[in-house]
Amino acid sequence: MLKVETITYSSVPQIKPQEIESLKKAVIKLSQILAEKNLTEDDIVADFQELKKKLINE
Repeated sequence: MLKVETITYSSVPQIKPQEIESLKKAVIKLSQILAEKNLTEDDIVADFQELKKKLINE
């Protein structure tokens, strides 16, 4: 007789409350750093894209 086993997994990651709090603190810290340097998220993305192009063209 064939034995069948079912393997299940959660497709939704289980995030612990401590991890949420750590992420919130990181967001606040990053926002403060960007504000101090007068930068936006768009500036960061543009710099990343420029660096990526340079690396690809090397």
